[in-house]
Amino acid sequence: MLDQWRATIIDLTNFTTRSFEKLQSDEDYWLFLMKNADKLSSHQVEAMKKQKPFLQRALERLETISSDPEKKKEYEQSINAIRDWDAVLEYADKIGREEGREEGRIEGKAEGERRKSLEIAEKLFKRRLSTEEIMEDTGLAREELEELQKKLP
Repeated sequence: MLDQWRATIIDLTNFTTRSFEKLQSDEDYWLFLMKNADKLSSHQVEAMKKQKPFLQRALERLETISSDPEKKKEYEQSINAIRDWDAVLEYADKIGREEGREEGRIEGKAEGERRKSLEIAEKLFKRRLSTEEIMEDTGLAREELEELQKKLP
């Protein structure tokens, strides 16, 4: 089923509104309808139904929504719910990114401090200090120091 399905994302703000009389392609009619649904005159609606039968259902749905106050209210509520959900997702994304950056800074700082401690430990091993003394001076774990000591010449 998905092999036959296709989605297209359109930024209607980039659709330059042409006059109704100058619409040519089916795509022009669809874009005009989506961008100007709330501004269509009854003359334009009837002309579109005659000229482009494939728009019939969409235009009838538009008429139903715009003429029935209850359906219009339901439609507006659904649009508001979608906008609210988008705002929640956008906020969550922003917070997640901020938290990720903060964690990255903390981890980067901790890793830098660890590397510095390892460099100090290496110098202290070269001075022949004991593992216990180096653990006390650097705060590194015994296992880390033993690994480091194996790598030293």
